[in-house]
Amino acid sequence: MKCNHCGAALKSNTSKFCPECGADITEQKVKAKRRSKKILFIIVPVLVLVAVLSVFFFIAKGKFTPENTVASFEEAVEQEDAGMLADLLTPAHDSLEITEENTALFITYLKDHPTAYEELLSRLHNQVEFIKSTPEKSNGTAYLDDMYGTVNIRQDGKEWLLFDGYQLQVVPAFIKLNTANKDVQLLINGEVAGTSTEEDFTDTYGPFMPGSYEAMANFENDYSQVEEKVEIELFTMRQDTVEESFKLPISEISVESLLDGYTLAVNGEKTDIEIQEGEQTVGIFPTDGSVSYSFHKDFPWGEVSSEEEPLESNYVGLDTVNALTPEMQTNIMEQLNTTIAEYHQALAEKDVSIMKTGVTNKMKDTLKERQKNIAKKYPEYQGKLIRAEYDLSKISNPEFDEKLDAYTITMRAHYIFYEPVENLGWLLADREKDEYTRSRELELVYDEDAEQWKLDTYENEYFIITSSDEKAFDL
Repeated sequence: MKCNHCGAALKSNTSKFCPECGADITEQKVKAKRRSKKILFIIVPVLVLVAVLSVFFFIAKGKFTPENTVASFEEAVEQEDAGMLADLLTPAHDSLEITEENTALFITYLKDHPTAYEELLSRLHNQVEFIKSTPEKSNGTAYLDDMYGTVNIRQDGKEWLLFDGYQLQVVPAFIKLNTANKDVQLLINGEVAGTSTEEDFTDTYGPFMPGSYEAMANFENDYSQVEEKVEIELFTMRQDTVEESFKLPISEISVESLLDGYTLAVNGEKTDIEIQEGEQTVGIFPTDGSVSYSFHKDFPWGEVSSEEEPLESNYVGLDTVNALTPEMQTNIMEQLNTTIAEYHQALAEKDVSIMKTGVTNKMKDTLKERQKNIAKKYPEYQGKLIRAEYDLSKISNPEFDEKLDAYTITMRAHYIFYEPVENLGWLLADREKDEYTRSRELELVYDEDAEQWKLDTYENEYFIITSSDEKAFDL
């Protein structure tokens, strides 16, 4: 030990004063102890800090590794934690927005496709080995091997200014949809992506996260709906876009009509589409037979409809619609039987007032003239209607007569009369039975006030009726 004042060597640690300069050795000892404690207080924390930093460094160095990044990816997928995985992922395409929603769909795809999931993990592990084996510790680009619809790991920047940082970068893909039809809605996973504005329409949508997507083409109007769906897989692809084409069985429909004033009905429901005589387009409809069509028109005697038929062509013809149902036709024929029977009874009894059933004033006037002629020529005339045969193929469709301001129809019939004294002419005759057949063409007018078809003209016309077209009444 030395004296702090003069530097002389002290022979005894118990001396209180320096033998050379007389300085107080006790006070020097106290100050030395104080200096030793100060040094100790400085060195110990520094050593502790160095130890802590060393531990922290080695822990952090182990944390920020590509292996841990891939492990975190696996953990998020296994736990189906979309939030955790979304935080790990970064987009390789600026327009791709990574959300918990599309990340959840990505997780679902991986869970539902374990083989694809294993391939992705193998790809990531291979990239980790590549990163570790290169001096730059980088795989160069997220578009490694030019694969799309995948995830790559790459070194990117520093963590805490000291450690290499690693990113899981999503390489998205796009969906290109084509449709041959106009006005078709294009949907991806139930959300509208676009609408075709022309025939042979094509557009590209995206970018999308890797996974499986449902693309749908949907056409719908007020009267019909048709759709087509297809599953699209965006995963580890050599091209950045998957293309799908739709050709819905729809077409612009043309109606060629010989009739006027009918309304189009689709699947039994009337539309607001009025059919006029000539050719017209009525809109776009499915032509695969999934919808049916018919035509309807209101007449004074009720609504008339064509038969309902499946739509299987882009052309529809409206040539004829039977405006008189079979029941209506039968009613008209039965009424005519009564009218013709009254007509000949009036001739025989020379009393025109007998004919009352379903006749116009014009027909009454015709009967008066006929009765006068018969009375002069065949004063003993006796006649009775015993059978009527109508030609069903010659019952015309009602047409509106502007002059009469009413609908008219024409019919043809064979009437067989029993005329024992004189006959009024014949097409066929059975003289032994005194039965005579005459052929007549009849025109009827519809009286809206009376809600009844009325006989207007009753004239000779020679023709035959085939058995297949005949409807007969024995009276």
